[in-house]
Amino acid sequence: METPQPRRKRSGRGVGGTKPSSGGDASALPEAARERDGDAERGSSGDAPAVPEAEREGLGMRSERGSGTVWVLTMIALIWALVMAGVAVGAARVARHRAGVAADLAALAGAARLPGAAVAACAEAARVAALNHARLRACVVDASEIEVSVVTRSRRGWRSPAASARSRAGPVVP
Repeated sequence: METPQPRRKRSGRGVGGTKPSSGGDASALPEAARERDGDAERGSSGDAPAVPEAEREGLGMRSERGSGTVWVLTMIALIWALVMAGVAVGAARVARHRAGVAADLAALAGAARLPGAAVAACAEAARVAALNHARLRACVVDASEIEVSVVTRSRRGWRSPAASARSRAGPVVP
């Protein structure tokens, strides 16, 4: 048994002086009445009739299918770029700290050779800097103090900026 469909309440007669049929058949109504009854087929907002997706393309309406994928891929690319920037900053900071440690240790090793020959002090500072993956850039001996400057790069295979540091040490008292 079919469930009866709810009917719209109508007042008076239809267009053209005819009374609508009681069966709810829209084909029996005059054209103007069918257009007025077409309001029931409109979307929930009541401003446009529902258009099947297959007909949207022909009407110039574009489907938004796949737009979520574009947004997700954009967000993944943005997050990846931020992570890579963080990795680069972290590598630069690590290189800077390693350069500082290498400079401090080289200065202390060179100061252990003082007040002797300045050449021997700078040679010892260069040796200790090399052990810490750094290169001695400058070595200045002034009476009882030694000042060194070292340069180091990140130990990673990819390019990173050079980090440099300076350190000064006095004579080591036994």
